[in-house]
Amino acid sequence: MSGWRALGKSIVLVALLAGTAWAQEETGDEVSPIDSTSDFGFQEFPDTQTSEEPPALEGAIHYGPYLHYNRVDQWALGIDMGFRPAAGWYPRWNVRVVHAFNRGHRGLYVLEGAQPLLSRRRLLVGAQVRRFTDTEDEWRAPGFENFLSAFLFHFDNRDYFEARGTTIFAEGRPAPSLGAWLGYSDLEIESIPNLAPGSRSAFRRDEPWRPNPPVEEGVERLVRGEITVEGRDNQAAPRRGGWLRLGVQSTGPKLKSDFLFTRYEAEARGYVPLGPSMRFKTRVWAGTTGAGTLPSRKDFAVGGISTLRAHPFKERRGDHVFLVNSEYAVQVWRGRQRSGVKTNVWLLAFSDLGQAWDAPAYDLAHQRLAWDGGVGVAIADGRLSVYGAHDLHDGDAGIVWSVRLASPF
Repeated sequence: MSGWRALGKSIVLVALLAGTAWAQEETGDEVSPIDSTSDFGFQEFPDTQTSEEPPALEGAIHYGPYLHYNRVDQWALGIDMGFRPAAGWYPRWNVRVVHAFNRGHRGLYVLEGAQPLLSRRRLLVGAQVRRFTDTEDEWRAPGFENFLSAFLFHFDNRDYFEARGTTIFAEGRPAPSLGAWLGYSDLEIESIPNLAPGSRSAFRRDEPWRPNPPVEEGVERLVRGEITVEGRDNQAAPRRGGWLRLGVQSTGPKLKSDFLFTRYEAEARGYVPLGPSMRFKTRVWAGTTGAGTLPSRKDFAVGGISTLRAHPFKERRGDHVFLVNSEYAVQVWRGRQRSGVKTNVWLLAFSDLGQAWDAPAYDLAHQRLAWDGGVGVAIADGRLSVYGAHDLHDGDAGIVWSVRLASPF
């Protein structure tokens, strides 16, 4: 047992040393394609690089430790490495191999590669093989933020299942602001009903974990397509512009999947500078089920961080969803940027309006929408924020506080 305690202390030390790097990677609004490394002296094709393009191999190799902590795997430690060229005909690839200390010391992995077929990397075709602890909740809580929340405060803002199998895909960028992704997955879905024994956080050590809900098990053969339109001035901390995403998933009857459903969703975000010290931003998310029955892990769900901030996590769920988040920010302190540290302080006022429900059709007009509102404070362009939310339909409701390392939208 002493050896395991020593190993646990070593893992914690690795987490603290690597935290800064993970924060920079995980808290971004978008995950960039596995595409830019040191010069190997490869010969560039003459028509693939212009003076406007970045050097093909500059900073393209990445490698380092991989660590996560959650209520089903407990600690999971491994390596993550890849090659992400920004230009040229070089293939991109990524390898992640991890050992989970719970669940029978299970070995987990994700192997992915993609080859450009058009110049300027406008079209890539690739494949992925995986056996990994998966989730549908990355957008709710970025990886590093959720790691700190679980490890320090015993709050895990994701639900998990295991997915293993193969995905083949094509991704294109016909224009700088337009992206498209189309893929086919053949995955075996396995439930993870048991929590990691003995997992305790640094604080709130005796609080129980939220249960990890079981999911329907089986083989999922799924076609997924997505189109994005990027019009923001900065993906990590946008101040003006907009972003649009349209997506569809289907396990149509001819795919011989154990699940049968079609799921549509659309999301739009807008950012408006109202003056030198005022900003407004909003998000609208809508989704519906076209045919079949959604498995529980694919349900539309609102409640908790990034959705209805005064309601419990995923309190409302179903075949349809509608959500509007709005936030007004005013700068009350302009810090002097010494040593590269930003100390600007923003006061926030926000509103969350939404609902998820089951019905034969998308009957939004017949739904009573939950309505939350509140105030907050943010620094570092919203990368560190504190929110206090109140259920505006319930005068007796209290204030729900949350601390975020990433903007909700």
